[in-house]
Amino acid sequence: MREVLARVELRQLAQRITGRYHLDPLSRAETRAYVNHRLKVAGATTEIFSPAALDEVYRLSGGVPRIVNVICDRALLGAFTQETHRVSASLVRQAAGEVYGRSFSAPWLKALAGACVALAIAVLAAGAWHWSRENGAAEPSAQPVAAANAAPLAQAQIPEPSGEAGLGTGLAASEPALADMGELLRAHAGALNTDAAFARLLALWGARFDPEGGRPCDQARRQGLQCVYQQGSWGQLRTLDRPAILTLVDDEGQAHQVVISRLDDDHARLELADAPQVSVASISRYWYGDYLVLWRPPVAATQALSAGMQGEGVRWLRRNLHALQGLGPDANPEEAASDIYDEDLLRMVEDFQRRHRLKVDGIAGMQTQIVLDTLTNPAGTPRLSLPTG
Repeated sequence: MREVLARVELRQLAQRITGRYHLDPLSRAETRAYVNHRLKVAGATTEIFSPAALDEVYRLSGGVPRIVNVICDRALLGAFTQETHRVSASLVRQAAGEVYGRSFSAPWLKALAGACVALAIAVLAAGAWHWSRENGAAEPSAQPVAAANAAPLAQAQIPEPSGEAGLGTGLAASEPALADMGELLRAHAGALNTDAAFARLLALWGARFDPEGGRPCDQARRQGLQCVYQQGSWGQLRTLDRPAILTLVDDEGQAHQVVISRLDDDHARLELADAPQVSVASISRYWYGDYLVLWRPPVAATQALSAGMQGEGVRWLRRNLHALQGLGPDANPEEAASDIYDEDLLRMVEDFQRRHRLKVDGIAGMQTQIVLDTLTNPAGTPRLSLPTG
Protein backbone atom coordinates (compact mmCIF):
# COMPACT_ATOMS: atom_id res chain seq x y z
CA MET A 1 0.00 0.00 0.00
CA ARG A 2 2.83 2.39 0.77
CA GLU A 3 4.33 1.73 -2.67
CA VAL A 4 0.96 2.38 -4.32
CA LEU A 5 0.46 5.66 -2.46
CA ALA A 6 3.97 6.74 -3.45
CA ARG A 7 2.98 6.75 -7.14
CA VAL A 8 2.95 10.20 -8.75
CA GLU A 9 -0.65 9.96 -9.94
CA LEU A 10 -1.83 9.31 -6.36
CA ARG A 11 0.05 12.15 -4.69
CA GLN A 12 -3.16 14.12 -3.99
CA LEU A 13 -4.66 11.12 -2.21
CA ALA A 14 -1.44 10.55 -0.27
CA GLN A 15 -1.39 14.17 0.87
CA ARG A 16 -4.86 13.77 2.39
CA ILE A 17 -3.82 10.87 4.60
CA THR A 18 -2.82 12.51 7.87
CA GLY A 19 -2.08 9.39 9.92
CA ARG A 20 -0.26 6.27 8.82
CA TYR A 21 0.60 3.06 10.60
CA HIS A 22 2.23 -0.05 9.19
CA LEU A 23 1.23 -3.27 10.94
CA ASP A 24 4.12 -5.73 11.10
CA PRO A 25 3.55 -9.49 11.46
CA LEU A 26 2.77 -10.61 15.00
CA SER A 27 5.32 -12.42 17.12
CA ARG A 28 4.71 -15.94 18.42
CA ALA A 29 3.48 -14.61 21.79
CA GLU A 30 1.34 -11.94 20.12
CA THR A 31 -0.22 -14.54 17.82
CA ARG A 32 -1.20 -16.67 20.82
CA ALA A 33 -2.65 -13.68 22.64
CA TYR A 34 -4.49 -12.52 19.51
CA VAL A 35 -6.16 -15.89 18.87
CA ASN A 36 -7.15 -16.37 22.52
CA HIS A 37 -8.53 -12.82 22.70
CA ARG A 38 -10.66 -13.33 19.59
CA LEU A 39 -12.02 -16.57 21.03
CA LYS A 40 -12.89 -14.94 24.37
CA VAL A 41 -14.68 -12.08 22.60
CA ALA A 42 -16.67 -14.73 20.70
CA GLY A 43 -17.73 -16.30 24.00
CA ALA A 44 -15.19 -19.10 24.54
CA THR A 45 -14.79 -20.04 28.21
CA THR A 46 -11.97 -22.58 27.77
CA GLU A 47 -8.85 -22.84 25.64
CA ILE A 48 -9.92 -24.27 22.27
CA PHE A 49 -6.50 -24.27 20.54
CA SER A 50 -3.85 -26.39 22.20
CA PRO A 51 -0.42 -24.73 22.78
CA ALA A 52 1.04 -26.83 19.97
CA ALA A 53 -1.82 -25.77 17.68
CA LEU A 54 -1.12 -22.09 18.39
CA ASP A 55 2.55 -22.63 17.60
CA GLU A 56 1.52 -24.14 14.25
CA VAL A 57 -0.80 -21.21 13.56
CA TYR A 58 2.14 -18.86 14.00
CA ARG A 59 4.55 -21.02 11.97
CA LEU A 60 2.18 -21.46 9.03
CA SER A 61 0.84 -17.89 8.96
CA GLY A 62 4.08 -16.05 9.64
CA GLY A 63 2.14 -13.93 12.12
CA VAL A 64 0.12 -12.14 9.39
CA PRO A 65 -3.28 -11.43 11.04
CA ARG A 66 -5.32 -12.02 7.87
CA ILE A 67 -3.78 -15.46 7.34
CA VAL A 68 -4.11 -16.23 11.07
CA ASN A 69 -7.84 -15.52 10.78
CA VAL A 70 -8.32 -17.73 7.74
CA ILE A 71 -6.35 -20.69 9.12
CA CYS A 72 -8.10 -20.53 12.50
CA ASP A 73 -11.51 -20.29 10.82
CA ARG A 74 -10.81 -23.43 8.75
CA ALA A 75 -9.41 -25.24 11.81
CA LEU A 76 -12.52 -24.44 13.85
CA LEU A 77 -14.72 -25.69 11.03
CA GLY A 78 -12.66 -28.87 10.86
CA ALA A 79 -13.02 -29.39 14.61
CA PHE A 80 -16.77 -28.87 14.28
CA THR A 81 -17.10 -31.46 11.51
CA GLN A 82 -15.06 -33.94 13.59
CA GLU A 83 -17.16 -33.15 16.66
CA THR A 84 -14.15 -32.35 18.82
CA HIS A 85 -13.87 -29.48 21.30
CA ARG A 86 -10.10 -29.11 21.01
CA VAL A 87 -8.12 -27.95 17.99
CA SER A 88 -4.88 -29.90 17.65
CA ALA A 89 -1.70 -29.08 15.76
CA SER A 90 -2.52 -31.65 13.07
CA LEU A 91 -5.92 -30.04 12.53
CA VAL A 92 -4.23 -26.66 12.05
CA ARG A 93 -1.91 -28.20 9.45
CA GLN A 94 -4.90 -29.64 7.60
CA ALA A 95 -6.60 -26.24 7.68
CA ALA A 96 -3.47 -24.50 6.38
CA GLY A 97 -3.27 -27.12 3.62
CA GLU A 98 -6.76 -26.15 2.47
CA VAL A 99 -5.88 -22.44 2.59
CA TYR A 100 -2.57 -22.73 0.71
CA GLY A 101 -3.54 -25.67 -1.50
CA ARG A 102 -0.64 -27.89 -0.40
CA SER A 103 0.12 -30.21 2.48
CA PHE A 104 2.24 -29.42 5.54
CA SER A 105 4.12 -31.81 7.81
CA ALA A 106 4.95 -31.45 11.48
CA PRO A 107 8.15 -29.42 12.07
CA TRP A 108 9.71 -32.22 14.11
CA LEU A 109 9.56 -34.54 11.08
CA LYS A 110 12.33 -32.56 9.39
CA ALA A 111 14.52 -32.82 12.49
CA LEU A 112 13.80 -36.56 12.73
CA ALA A 113 14.63 -37.07 9.05
CA GLY A 114 17.88 -35.14 9.48
CA ALA A 115 18.82 -37.22 12.51
CA CYS A 116 18.09 -40.45 10.61
CA VAL A 117 20.23 -39.32 7.68
CA ALA A 118 23.08 -38.34 10.00
CA LEU A 119 22.86 -41.70 11.78
CA ALA A 120 22.88 -43.59 8.47
CA ILE A 121 25.94 -41.64 7.29
CA ALA A 122 27.71 -42.36 10.57
CA VAL A 123 26.96 -46.10 10.31
CA LEU A 124 28.18 -46.22 6.70
CA ALA A 125 31.32 -44.28 7.58
CA ALA A 126 32.07 -46.60 10.48
CA GLY A 127 31.51 -49.66 8.29
CA ALA A 128 33.73 -48.27 5.54
CA TRP A 129 36.47 -47.44 8.03
CA HIS A 130 36.28 -50.94 9.53
CA TRP A 131 36.34 -52.56 6.09
CA SER A 132 39.27 -50.43 4.93
CA ARG A 133 41.29 -51.37 8.03
CA GLU A 134 40.76 -55.10 7.53
CA ASN A 135 41.45 -55.07 3.78
CA GLY A 136 44.30 -52.61 4.13
CA ALA A 137 46.12 -54.84 6.61
CA ALA A 138 45.63 -58.00 4.53
CA GLU A 139 46.26 -56.64 1.00
CA PRO A 140 48.21 -53.39 1.09
CA SER A 141 49.21 -53.71 -2.57
CA ALA A 142 45.61 -53.91 -3.78
CA GLN A 143 44.70 -50.36 -2.71
CA PRO A 144 46.22 -48.51 -5.69
CA VAL A 145 44.57 -50.92 -8.13
CA ALA A 146 41.20 -50.58 -6.39
CA ALA A 147 41.50 -46.81 -6.34
CA ALA A 148 42.45 -46.77 -9.99
CA ASN A 149 39.44 -48.89 -10.96
CA ALA A 150 36.99 -47.03 -8.70
CA ALA A 151 37.19 -43.73 -10.57
CA PRO A 152 36.19 -45.02 -14.01
CA LEU A 153 33.54 -47.22 -12.42
CA ALA A 154 31.99 -44.21 -10.62
CA GLN A 155 32.14 -42.21 -13.84
CA ALA A 156 30.37 -45.00 -15.73
CA GLN A 157 27.57 -45.20 -13.14
CA ILE A 158 26.88 -41.44 -13.10
CA PRO A 159 26.10 -40.37 -16.68
CA GLU A 160 26.68 -36.83 -17.77
CA PRO A 161 23.50 -34.79 -18.10
CA SER A 162 22.42 -34.25 -21.69
CA GLY A 163 19.40 -33.08 -23.58
CA GLU A 164 18.57 -36.59 -24.86
CA ALA A 165 19.07 -38.94 -21.93
CA GLY A 166 18.99 -39.04 -18.17
CA LEU A 167 16.25 -39.83 -15.68
CA GLY A 168 15.83 -36.24 -14.49
CA THR A 169 15.66 -34.92 -18.03
CA GLY A 170 13.04 -37.49 -19.00
CA LEU A 171 10.76 -36.54 -16.10
CA ALA A 172 11.14 -32.85 -16.77
CA ALA A 173 10.32 -33.36 -20.43
CA SER A 174 7.16 -35.31 -19.60
CA GLU A 175 5.71 -32.49 -17.48
CA PRO A 176 4.56 -29.20 -19.02
CA ALA A 177 6.40 -26.09 -17.92
CA LEU A 178 4.61 -24.13 -15.22
CA ALA A 179 3.69 -20.53 -15.92
CA ASP A 180 4.15 -17.78 -13.35
CA MET A 181 0.82 -16.22 -12.30
CA GLY A 182 2.28 -12.74 -11.96
CA GLU A 183 3.65 -12.83 -15.51
CA LEU A 184 0.31 -14.10 -16.83
CA LEU A 185 -1.53 -11.25 -15.13
CA ARG A 186 0.77 -8.74 -16.79
CA ALA A 187 0.69 -10.42 -20.21
CA HIS A 188 -3.11 -10.88 -20.34
CA ALA A 189 -4.21 -7.82 -18.35
CA GLY A 190 -6.59 -6.68 -21.08
CA ALA A 191 -8.30 -10.09 -21.35
CA LEU A 192 -8.93 -10.77 -17.66
CA ASN A 193 -12.10 -8.74 -17.18
CA THR A 194 -15.52 -9.92 -16.04
CA ASP A 195 -17.06 -10.28 -19.51
CA ALA A 196 -14.14 -12.33 -20.84
CA ALA A 197 -14.20 -14.58 -17.77
CA PHE A 198 -17.93 -15.26 -18.06
CA ALA A 199 -17.58 -15.96 -21.79
CA ARG A 200 -14.97 -18.63 -21.00
CA LEU A 201 -16.89 -20.12 -18.07
CA LEU A 202 -20.20 -20.29 -19.95
CA ALA A 203 -18.45 -21.91 -22.90
CA LEU A 204 -17.34 -24.77 -20.63
CA TRP A 205 -21.02 -25.39 -19.92
CA GLY A 206 -21.95 -25.25 -23.61
CA ALA A 207 -23.66 -21.88 -23.09
CA ARG A 208 -23.16 -18.54 -24.81
CA PHE A 209 -22.28 -15.09 -23.58
CA ASP A 210 -23.26 -11.86 -25.32
CA PRO A 211 -21.41 -8.70 -24.19
CA GLU A 212 -24.52 -6.72 -25.11
CA GLY A 213 -26.96 -9.20 -23.57
CA GLY A 214 -27.13 -7.75 -20.06
CA ARG A 215 -25.75 -8.96 -16.75
CA PRO A 216 -23.72 -12.18 -17.05
CA CYS A 217 -25.62 -14.03 -14.32
CA ASP A 218 -28.94 -13.06 -15.93
CA GLN A 219 -27.69 -14.55 -19.20
CA ALA A 220 -26.66 -17.70 -17.35
CA ARG A 221 -30.10 -17.94 -15.70
CA ARG A 222 -31.85 -17.73 -19.06
CA GLN A 223 -29.80 -20.78 -20.14
CA GLY A 224 -30.70 -22.84 -17.08
CA LEU A 225 -27.59 -22.03 -15.03
CA GLN A 226 -27.17 -20.20 -11.75
CA CYS A 227 -24.28 -18.13 -10.39
CA VAL A 228 -23.02 -18.89 -6.90
CA TYR A 229 -20.62 -16.38 -5.31
CA GLN A 230 -18.44 -17.76 -2.52
CA GLN A 231 -15.39 -16.95 -0.46
CA GLY A 232 -13.38 -19.96 0.61
CA SER A 233 -10.29 -22.06 -0.02
CA TRP A 234 -8.77 -24.50 -2.47
CA GLY A 235 -10.28 -27.30 -0.41
CA GLN A 236 -13.77 -25.92 -1.00
CA LEU A 237 -13.14 -25.60 -4.73
CA ARG A 238 -12.04 -29.23 -4.88
CA THR A 239 -15.16 -30.26 -2.97
CA LEU A 240 -17.48 -28.33 -5.32
CA ASP A 241 -15.50 -29.72 -8.28
CA ARG A 242 -16.77 -27.10 -10.76
CA PRO A 243 -14.81 -24.71 -13.03
CA ALA A 244 -14.65 -21.33 -11.34
CA ILE A 245 -13.86 -17.67 -11.86
CA LEU A 246 -11.21 -16.56 -9.35
CA THR A 247 -10.73 -12.90 -8.50
CA LEU A 248 -6.99 -12.20 -8.31
CA VAL A 249 -5.42 -8.96 -7.11
CA ASP A 250 -2.01 -8.06 -8.54
CA ASP A 251 0.80 -6.17 -6.84
CA GLU A 252 -0.65 -2.84 -7.97
CA GLY A 253 -4.05 -3.55 -6.46
CA GLN A 254 -5.78 -4.26 -9.78
CA ALA A 255 -8.43 -7.03 -9.80
CA HIS A 256 -8.42 -9.68 -12.52
CA GLN A 257 -10.87 -12.52 -13.24
CA VAL A 258 -9.36 -15.82 -14.35
CA VAL A 259 -11.13 -19.11 -15.07
CA ILE A 260 -9.68 -22.38 -13.81
CA SER A 261 -10.90 -25.48 -15.62
CA ARG A 262 -8.70 -28.16 -14.03
CA LEU A 263 -7.35 -28.56 -10.52
CA ASP A 264 -5.26 -31.24 -8.83
CA ASP A 265 -3.24 -31.23 -5.63
CA ASP A 266 -0.55 -28.86 -6.84
CA HIS A 267 -1.54 -27.38 -10.21
CA ALA A 268 -4.40 -25.58 -11.91
CA ARG A 269 -5.14 -25.13 -15.60
CA LEU A 270 -6.32 -21.69 -16.74
CA GLU A 271 -8.69 -20.90 -19.59
CA LEU A 272 -6.28 -18.66 -21.49
CA ALA A 273 -4.38 -18.90 -24.75
CA ASP A 274 -2.31 -22.13 -24.79
CA ALA A 275 -4.15 -23.28 -21.61
CA PRO A 276 -1.24 -22.54 -19.23
CA GLN A 277 -0.70 -24.71 -16.18
CA VAL A 278 0.13 -22.80 -13.00
CA SER A 279 1.10 -23.99 -9.55
CA VAL A 280 -1.49 -23.54 -6.82
CA ALA A 281 1.14 -21.74 -4.74
CA SER A 282 1.72 -19.19 -7.52
CA ILE A 283 -2.01 -18.43 -7.78
CA SER A 284 -2.41 -18.26 -3.99
CA ARG A 285 -0.11 -15.24 -3.89
CA TYR A 286 -2.80 -13.20 -5.67
CA TRP A 287 -6.00 -14.98 -4.57
CA TYR A 288 -7.83 -13.98 -1.39
CA GLY A 289 -10.60 -16.58 -1.60
CA ASP A 290 -13.23 -14.89 -3.82
CA TYR A 291 -14.67 -17.11 -6.54
CA LEU A 292 -17.80 -17.81 -8.58
CA VAL A 293 -19.09 -21.15 -9.87
CA LEU A 294 -22.04 -22.09 -12.07
CA TRP A 295 -24.39 -24.99 -11.60
CA ARG A 296 -27.56 -26.29 -13.19
CA PRO A 297 -30.28 -26.39 -10.50
CA PRO A 298 -32.44 -29.53 -10.53
CA VAL A 299 -35.63 -27.57 -9.87
CA ALA A 300 -36.77 -24.20 -11.12
CA ALA A 301 -36.91 -22.43 -7.76
CA THR A 302 -33.60 -22.87 -5.95
CA GLN A 303 -33.28 -22.02 -2.28
CA ALA A 304 -31.66 -23.27 0.89
CA LEU A 305 -33.63 -26.25 2.23
CA SER A 306 -34.16 -26.74 5.97
CA ALA A 307 -36.29 -28.73 8.41
CA GLY A 308 -40.02 -28.24 8.04
CA MET A 309 -39.93 -27.19 4.39
CA GLN A 310 -41.90 -28.96 1.68
CA GLY A 311 -41.71 -29.14 -2.09
CA GLU A 312 -40.05 -30.61 -5.15
CA GLY A 313 -36.61 -29.46 -4.00
CA VAL A 314 -36.96 -31.49 -0.80
CA ARG A 315 -38.01 -34.56 -2.83
CA TRP A 316 -34.91 -34.14 -5.05
CA LEU A 317 -32.69 -33.83 -1.98
CA ARG A 318 -34.05 -37.01 -0.41
CA ARG A 319 -33.92 -38.99 -3.66
CA ASN A 320 -30.26 -38.13 -4.32
CA LEU A 321 -29.13 -38.78 -0.74
CA HIS A 322 -30.82 -42.19 -0.99
CA ALA A 323 -29.03 -42.81 -4.29
CA LEU A 324 -25.64 -42.12 -2.65
CA GLN A 325 -26.51 -44.69 0.01
CA GLY A 326 -27.40 -47.25 -2.66
CA LEU A 327 -31.10 -47.09 -1.86
CA GLY A 328 -33.39 -47.11 -4.87
CA PRO A 329 -36.97 -45.79 -4.90
CA ASP A 330 -38.27 -49.31 -4.31
CA ALA A 331 -36.46 -49.70 -0.97
CA ASN A 332 -38.97 -47.49 0.85
CA PRO A 333 -41.44 -46.05 -1.69
CA GLU A 334 -43.37 -43.99 0.84
CA GLU A 335 -40.31 -42.32 2.28
CA ALA A 336 -38.68 -41.83 -1.14
CA ALA A 337 -41.76 -40.02 -2.40
CA SER A 338 -42.00 -37.70 0.61
CA ASP A 339 -41.45 -34.00 -0.06
CA ILE A 340 -41.32 -33.02 3.63
CA TYR A 341 -38.00 -32.09 5.28
CA ASP A 342 -38.34 -34.28 8.36
CA GLU A 343 -35.95 -35.46 11.09
CA ASP A 344 -34.71 -38.42 9.02
CA LEU A 345 -33.77 -36.14 6.13
CA LEU A 346 -32.13 -33.72 8.56
CA ARG A 347 -29.86 -36.48 9.86
CA MET A 348 -29.00 -37.60 6.32
CA VAL A 349 -28.04 -34.06 5.36
CA GLU A 350 -25.85 -33.66 8.46
CA ASP A 351 -24.09 -36.98 7.74
CA PHE A 352 -23.50 -35.90 4.14
CA GLN A 353 -22.09 -32.54 5.22
CA ARG A 354 -19.84 -34.18 7.76
CA ARG A 355 -18.41 -36.65 5.22
CA HIS A 356 -17.64 -33.89 2.73
CA ARG A 357 -16.29 -31.33 5.19
CA LEU A 358 -19.14 -28.90 4.69
CA LYS A 359 -20.69 -26.80 7.42
CA VAL A 360 -22.73 -29.27 9.48
CA ASP A 361 -25.96 -27.42 10.17
CA GLY A 362 -28.60 -29.67 8.61
CA ILE A 363 -29.45 -26.94 6.09
CA ALA A 364 -29.00 -27.92 2.45
CA GLY A 365 -27.66 -24.62 1.14
CA MET A 366 -26.12 -23.98 -2.25
CA GLN A 367 -22.78 -25.61 -1.41
CA THR A 368 -24.44 -28.77 -0.10
CA GLN A 369 -26.74 -28.97 -3.11
CA ILE A 370 -23.91 -28.42 -5.60
CA VAL A 371 -21.72 -31.11 -4.06
CA LEU A 372 -24.66 -33.53 -4.01
CA ASP A 373 -25.46 -32.73 -7.64
CA THR A 374 -21.81 -33.24 -8.62
CA LEU A 375 -21.74 -36.69 -7.01
CA THR A 376 -25.06 -37.91 -8.39
CA ASN A 377 -25.28 -36.24 -11.82
CA PRO A 378 -21.78 -36.26 -13.34
CA ALA A 379 -22.86 -36.56 -16.98
CA GLY A 380 -22.63 -33.33 -18.95
CA THR A 381 -21.24 -31.32 -16.04
CA PRO A 382 -17.77 -29.75 -16.42
CA ARG A 383 -15.61 -30.67 -13.45
CA LEU A 384 -12.28 -29.52 -12.11
CA SER A 385 -11.13 -33.08 -11.49
CA LEU A 386 -11.78 -34.20 -15.10
CA PRO A 387 -10.64 -32.84 -18.47
CA THR A 388 -13.11 -30.34 -19.87
CA GLY A 389 -14.15 -30.01 -23.46
